[in-house]
Amino acid sequence: MLWRDGTEMNPRHLIINKFGRTASQIWTIWLFLVMVNVITVSIACQGKPGIDSFESAFVARKTIELRSSLDPTSKTVATLPLETPITILSRRRSFLKVQSEQGAEGWVHKSQVITPELRALMTQLREQTKSYTAQGQVHAFQALNIHLEPHRWSPTLYQLATDEGVEVLQHKLQERLPYEPRPSIPQPSPTGVDDWYLVRTTNEQPGWVLATGVYSGIPDEIQQYAEGHRIVAYFPLGKIKANSGAQKTTWIWTQAEQVKQTHDFSLVRVFQWNQRMNRYQTLRLERGFKGYLPVVLIPEVSSKRGKGPGFSFTVEHNRKRTRRTYLLLKSRVYLVKQDPVEQFFAPIVLKKGEIISHKKPPGLMARLLRQWNKFIE
Repeated sequence: MLWRDGTEMNPRHLIINKFGRTASQIWTIWLFLVMVNVITVSIACQGKPGIDSFESAFVARKTIELRSSLDPTSKTVATLPLETPITILSRRRSFLKVQSEQGAEGWVHKSQVITPELRALMTQLREQTKSYTAQGQVHAFQALNIHLEPHRWSPTLYQLATDEGVEVLQHKLQERLPYEPRPSIPQPSPTGVDDWYLVRTTNEQPGWVLATGVYSGIPDEIQQYAEGHRIVAYFPLGKIKANSGAQKTTWIWTQAEQVKQTHDFSLVRVFQWNQRMNRYQTLRLERGFKGYLPVVLIPEVSSKRGKGPGFSFTVEHNRKRTRRTYLLLKSRVYLVKQDPVEQFFAPIVLKKGEIISHKKPPGLMARLLRQWNKFIE
């Protein structure tokens, strides 16, 4: 059926045209249709634990695109940046229909958003690690998930893009469990072990990534000396002028000569540019020990040999840990101090029972207004 101007009527207009044309009749029909819709949705949501048609969530990617339909090639309704609050309207398989605070509605994959509960745990992790110092940067070989805990099944907080960089904070060897342990099911048996890095993103959010999924961000002219061993941490110690006039950085790095070890590294090496040979040379090399992060840079170390920049790290021998302090003087690196040390990193404990509540679902009037806006479109 067509309007007088030749445009086609949609089904709602056909109903109104057939059963009534006065304002009161239109209002009655509209209210009846909306009430049926609200009651139907309410009944459909009952008996489905964990599914709330108006659950709040947040964007978990740098940007996400809201699509007009489930087709990934469909029109982009809106683009939302990281941590934008959204409201989940409905679910279909692995996709969510969401609404932004500006009213834009569209479909996204569920892996692109995080719940308020998960965001609360992310806040706990951020608070407990805010004092951790960066141990250099790593970059993702390809798209790589950052997890809440060092487990493959742990919730994803963020996904790194290929070559995207993050700061390294800590290393951990973790047993590989096939699923999350719960009181209601038997404790799973480990299927192996994995090396994990605790990292921090550019927006200050920490999380865990598999060490096999990243590579060190140290410059290539130094990385060529790695001899195939994983670089765990690296720092600049200063600069020296080359014959060409360029400033060349003096570097320290630590390496893991073997993977999947309970300690963090077993080799430390200091590089400095040699003006005469016009290349980098090793000032100090130590290996064959059990070293632990963090490596700490010290702006000035004082000893009977003099004063200068230095660094320190923890080693373990005969189950006793000591912190070694080194001094850089011109082209020499000296071990100047060894002090007993206890555990440096405090255990990370996430209180999963302490979560924030969901956003309060919209009331009946808000839902009626939503339906009215859709009706008159």
